[in-house]
Amino acid sequence: MAQEHPRSPVEMRPGRALAAFEPPVVVRVRAGVSLLLREEAATIARMAKLSIRVDLAPSGAVGPGKIRLLESVDATGSISAAGRSMNMSYRRAWLLIDDLNHLFRHPVVATRLGGAAGGGARLTAFGKRLVRHYRDMESEAHATLRRHLNAFQTALTKKQSRRATRRGTTETDSE
Repeated sequence: MAQEHPRSPVEMRPGRALAAFEPPVVVRVRAGVSLLLREEAATIARMAKLSIRVDLAPSGAVGPGKIRLLESVDATGSISAAGRSMNMSYRRAWLLIDDLNHLFRHPVVATRLGGAAGGGARLTAFGKRLVRHYRDMESEAHATLRRHLNAFQTALTKKQSRRATRRGTTETDSE
């Protein structure tokens, strides 16, 4: 088996925490995906992260889990596959998307019924804008608060820092 080059690129979605990578790393280039070298990805995984939840009181909220679900629907074309990719049931994925579709004036996901041609789901133009706005807010907030996030990171004990590196840093998917 061929050895993987230690500086091989890995996939990083904006706003998504990286877990520990094990070779081989598959790289797919799509719009909105940047490539990082393995060392850079490991550094980012060790950094303090900022999660944003937008409360749209009293009717609902949009946070990292729902945005990841929408991105997964966009990538897979299926609510079921998107749910599976996040270890959630179809029912849970469908209910979250249904909530989002009723939260806004315009739907975020359009579905097609199954049958001979097969069903499917896709983000609407509004849904794509919603995801883009959320990721832009996340990037801007991270850039603005970088100094403070670094202060949190450097204040960690060495034991805490090693533990986060060993298990990989994951973002909270609950809303």
